[in-house]
Amino acid sequence: AAAAPAEGAGDELGGEDGASASNAAAHERALALRPPVSQHVQLLFLMLSVFLERTLTDFSFLRAFYATEVQRYSPQAKADILTCFLRHATGPAARLSPDEVVVALQVLVLPMLRAAVGAGQALQILTPEILWALVTQLLDPLAPHSEPTKVELLRLSTLLIESVPSRLVEHRKQDLLKFAWIHLKSDESVSKQCAYVNVCHFIHQYETPSKIILQVYVSLLRTFQPDARPLVRQALDILTPALPRRLPKGNHIYPTWVKWTKKILVEEGHSLPQLIHIWQLVVRHPSLFFASRAQFVPQMVNSLNRIGLSQNTSADNRHLAIDLTALVIKWEQQRQAAAAAAGVGTASTHAGGKRALAEGEGEAEAAKRMRAASGNAAPGATAAPAGGAAEDDFTPSAAIVEIVVNFLIRISLASGQDTGGQAQAGSGSASATQAAATQKAGLALATHSSELLRAALKLWPDVNLKLISFEKQLLLVEKQLQQSPEQLLAVLSVLRVLQTVVAAQPRFASRQLPALHALLQPVFLQHASYAKVVVAICDLLGTLMAQLAEPAGEGSEEGGISAHYGLHARFVSSLIQATFTAHERDGLLFPAVHLLDATAPHCPELLDAHVVALIKLLHRLAKDHGTRGARSEGEKKEGRESDVDSGSAMLRTCLRLLQQMPRLLDVAEARKPCFQALVLLIDRSHDVEVLSEVLKTLAGWLLSPAHAAAQGAQTGGSGLSLKERANFVLKLLQLESLHAPELQRRFLRVVHSLYSHPAAHRAHELLPKIERAFMAGLRASDPSLRAEFFALYDGSIGRSPRQRVEYILQLQDWESLAGTFWLRQALELLLTTVDAEAPVRPAAGSLRLPTAQEARAGLVA
Repeated sequence: AAAAPAEGAGDELGGEDGASASNAAAHERALALRPPVSQHVQLLFLMLSVFLERTLTDFSFLRAFYATEVQRYSPQAKADILTCFLRHATGPAARLSPDEVVVALQVLVLPMLRAAVGAGQALQILTPEILWALVTQLLDPLAPHSEPTKVELLRLSTLLIESVPSRLVEHRKQDLLKFAWIHLKSDESVSKQCAYVNVCHFIHQYETPSKIILQVYVSLLRTFQPDARPLVRQALDILTPALPRRLPKGNHIYPTWVKWTKKILVEEGHSLPQLIHIWQLVVRHPSLFFASRAQFVPQMVNSLNRIGLSQNTSADNRHLAIDLTALVIKWEQQRQAAAAAAGVGTASTHAGGKRALAEGEGEAEAAKRMRAASGNAAPGATAAPAGGAAEDDFTPSAAIVEIVVNFLIRISLASGQDTGGQAQAGSGSASATQAAATQKAGLALATHSSELLRAALKLWPDVNLKLISFEKQLLLVEKQLQQSPEQLLAVLSVLRVLQTVVAAQPRFASRQLPALHALLQPVFLQHASYAKVVVAICDLLGTLMAQLAEPAGEGSEEGGISAHYGLHARFVSSLIQATFTAHERDGLLFPAVHLLDATAPHCPELLDAHVVALIKLLHRLAKDHGTRGARSEGEKKEGRESDVDSGSAMLRTCLRLLQQMPRLLDVAEARKPCFQALVLLIDRSHDVEVLSEVLKTLAGWLLSPAHAAAQGAQTGGSGLSLKERANFVLKLLQLESLHAPELQRRFLRVVHSLYSHPAAHRAHELLPKIERAFMAGLRASDPSLRAEFFALYDGSIGRSPRQRVEYILQLQDWESLAGTFWLRQALELLLTTVDAEAPVRPAAGSLRLPTAQEARAGLVA
């Protein structure tokens, strides 16, 4: 419980000169000489009596009138309301009962004054005589008041201190502070905490004896009861920013208020509510405790597990624990930024010269060393940081860093597990909405902790991490999965946290690679039917492959990086093979395909090892694609979902993998099935995205000299033969029927490349066989593309009109343009032979009419 103020502390308030007797008399005369208030103002107080009776009549309109209309009164009218209130509430002739005084303050006076302060009218309303009457007559510390009246009067006093502190100077010591101080000894919780808020405002505005400030601060630190929490938090948030000004540290290393905070933390920190109360204060005011962070960070880190990971801990406590870790990270980032700005290196030199953690050292040993670093000396003593370093140079030790990072890992995993449990509890119950809100909050907490984990790993890249947390969590989740399938959310949470760790600390992956393989393999095989789990594991394995594929720098500890790369490649290959074998009959091949897609960019050898299985899968998917697409159209009309999207996505993934295999055509077993699958897709598919990947695959083969057969001969396993190239180009002409302009434009670009650079693509003998595709370019809907094709067409024919006419009528086969107005191309060929610069003249010997000049000359003759 909070310590009551000492009896002698109030004596320091005496001895100060208050308002002189002459000033008091002048104020009293001025108040008495104020003109009588109008009946309208008196009516405002008479109407307040309706709020004292319980009735079925709705008087909310009257409360709204006080809240809106009265606020629009002029400053003079508001001053009259205060005068009327003082005359009716004080003195021997008071008309208002204590309950009416409370209602008047709640409904009329305090809202009116708050609105006036916001509008800048406080000095016009609170004239010296009214202010004198409020302080000396209404705020009488010796007057007997009921608990509700005390609360409202304390709120009035607080509002006066906030709004007109300069005019209260003559009353502050003798009247205002005594009025609040006497209520600090009250047995009633609300009035007592309101008095603390009042005193804190007073300390913030005026010079106050240091003994009183320290006593109020310590009492507030020891007041952690739930019923007093909001007002105590408000009082501390007002007082704490003023402490550096009111209680400077002087010649001491730490200010007095920091010493007392540490003292209460150590002596009374065994009480969890007390501990939480102090840490909440530190979290709300991080800049004030930054300079003395060495006094708090060890205890802060030591209490993380107790606050955030204990059984049945509340969501607020978990948020506080995460905020504490965020504060440690923020303070270290601030220190490094200041050091960088000052030109000082930010190397990881731990405070006190503590040795770095060994790789095999456990978290328990780290906690022991951290507690030894923090020490158990008397909190009131001025203990300088270990090693004599300056306070601004305090750096968390290796033990502290390890505990912070591993706590973030554990809290992220615990948040994911709770999210899965909440989803199970809320399903099919009346509290589904509440469970959904709780689940959303849990996801937000897990996301925030993951972001902090990423920031911590970036700040401390050499921290020692433990894989056992992931192993325990997955083992626990697997046991719960038999009863609640919703726990898959917890599996996803484990995988996402592990992905964050692996992406931020590559060294962790190389050190723990065999253990990671043993951890991920059963999860991948058991949950292969859940796409989200498969995607998360594949992304994780792809990240590992990308990191291990990077060459190690010279002198690096990871000299065996190539061995790790080969080990991981063999593990991934075994997973792919196991998935292909285990799920070939039931058709569940998505895991193998997605795993290849995630790892093949960093390990092309995986594609070569599984090319036959991949081509068989492609052929199977191509055969089912047309039937599945037709079924999907029917189901969409009936309003039901279909798995056609997943089949198309797998097809696109397989086709993208084909594009990454430059030696695919060298594999005799895969060549024919691959060609058949591509032809099936061109003939039967109406999916533009799938056909786009088919076109991209064939374009790579058609335009690559390595895949072009020499002199049109049949190949024995290397590249495309002349016949195969021609067949594929002519097959792709069917894309015109899909009405997909972009897809058709890309196909015509391939044809244009073959004709414009035949030597580069070894296409001299191919061009006559694909003339139909070229003629399709002459009727392209894109004007610029059509002009490019015509430029090639025009350049391949003689320029004389006779040659053009002979070509048009005898040589050119216009059958491919039968569906269009082919005379347009023929006329354009003829018109291009005309010289646009030469004047137009009739042929020699042709008949012509005489000109007008010749006709006039003939008439004259």
